[in-house]
Amino acid sequence: MGENDVVALRESILDLLMAHFAGQILGPDIVAEADQLVRDRFSQLDRAGVLPIIFGEGAALTGYDVAIDHERSSLGLTPRTEFYPSHRYRPVGTTSENRIALGISGKFDLWVVKEEPRPPTIIARYGDGADDYLSANPALLGLTLIRQIGEPFPEALDRLVRLGLLVDDGSLDAFDPDARWPRSPAKTPTQPPPRVAPPRRLRNFPWWPRRR
Repeated sequence: MGENDVVALRESILDLLMAHFAGQILGPDIVAEADQLVRDRFSQLDRAGVLPIIFGEGAALTGYDVAIDHERSSLGLTPRTEFYPSHRYRPVGTTSENRIALGISGKFDLWVVKEEPRPPTIIARYGDGADDYLSANPALLGLTLIRQIGEPFPEALDRLVRLGLLVDDGSLDAFDPDARWPRSPAKTPTQPPPRVAPPRRLRNFPWWPRRR
């Protein structure tokens, strides 16, 4: 499975969740069951010989984490990724929970890294030294400026779009200032709305649920 299939796979999993949980109230049990459905789907892909799922040079999608989105109105997916076959430089971020691998672009290894309380930042490493990297924060700079900076950031943005972590609707304006990760996983409201269908257009960098 290649780059062009990643978006379709994500949409198919969202459709599966939407159909399975239609009309049900969101809660921890729903999230746990949805997680199992996603794991089962990737097990099927593994048995079919489809894995690894490559979404960019040197980058593989290995699964999804399911969580209630930042608006607490639907289920959403956060990708699990890894370098394929491996990264070239020392990983960034304090733990694997704080970074998503985006693969290789030219001389760079690419990550997107969560840096609370700021929105996530794209890191492009070209060596193992403390200063051997470039960085850009789309939420603070806006997509227009990020693309003007040049490689490897346009490629990093394209991979984030492919993964469903970023919406580029063509306007290339600055990010929605409210589109931030919560400091802790969203709590299910006492009377949440019954809708569970994942929205077709998520906000730019909509959320980053804590992995278990």
